[in-house]
Amino acid sequence: MTEVLRVEGLRVGYATEDGNVLVVDGLDLELHKGEFLGLAGESGSGKSTAALALVRLLRPPGFISGGRVLLGDDDILTMSDQQVRDIRWREVSMVMQNSLNALNPVARIERQLAEVLDRARPGERAASTPAELLDLVGIDRRRVRAYPHELSGGMRQRVAIAMALALRPRVVLMDEPTTALDVVVQHDIISQVRELQAELGFAVLMITHDLPLLLETADRVSVMYAGRLAETAAAADFAVRQRHPYSQALVSAVPSLTGGPVRLAGLPGQPPDPSDPPTGCRFHPRCPLAEEICAAEQPPLVTLENGRRVACHVTTRIMEGSR
Repeated sequence: MTEVLRVEGLRVGYATEDGNVLVVDGLDLELHKGEFLGLAGESGSGKSTAALALVRLLRPPGFISGGRVLLGDDDILTMSDQQVRDIRWREVSMVMQNSLNALNPVARIERQLAEVLDRARPGERAASTPAELLDLVGIDRRRVRAYPHELSGGMRQRVAIAMALALRPRVVLMDEPTTALDVVVQHDIISQVRELQAELGFAVLMITHDLPLLLETADRVSVMYAGRLAETAAAADFAVRQRHPYSQALVSAVPSLTGGPVRLAGLPGQPPDPSDPPTGCRFHPRCPLAEEICAAEQPPLVTLENGRRVACHVTTRIMEGSR
């Protein structure tokens, strides 16, 4: 499959009074054309920080200290500020976590959508007018004259998605796009994104805590822990079997709506303090399978069956021993 976005060794941190704190430490990801990739993990794992860094929206005291973010052959991290402004909306766009904060509270929806459409080059527009953009995401076009506070949370999120799609970008980043919305609205919005994706051909990187939602809608799932990638796999394979102990713990903590009664298992302990991360594998203090090597050496990302990649010493040893 054709890659539209590749992240290599991304390192992102924050400057504090006590020194620099690395929040994303060597992240590797790839996003293919027309793919829906889900990025999951506990709060504090670095998901949102990574997303902001990908489009250079991270503000001080945040900083990027290393890595590459390749959009095709171009590294976003080495672009000039003007080049980055040129690719936003038309090459890469982002749907923020809180649509009420992302939209201008004192401007009508029509004006905000028009500002994005006005940046279009010939043939770029996904719709000709703001009203047609609302049609695209299933909102009555008469609401184009509304202010953000006059819309429901689900409608505001649809407006944010319409804005992100206005110039037919190749990549859409979605940071917790269904937070604080009820389950039915969540499902409707993500289903509509999938329909639009099939129609317009963009790729999606969606960040969320909602693992069941990802397993239902994503093509692939990646799991982050403490700033590093723990596992990535096709969603269908991941739903059946998780190879990293952290991935297994996340799935074990989620109740099933369709299966029989099961005993849920919580994950003991807390994510590590990013200012003082553990040595070796960062999950080893909470891992039930941890061995001596786990505390001493950082596990590399190893490719297993069906393109699955896992960073776990124990899993790698077991899988290599079974070959």
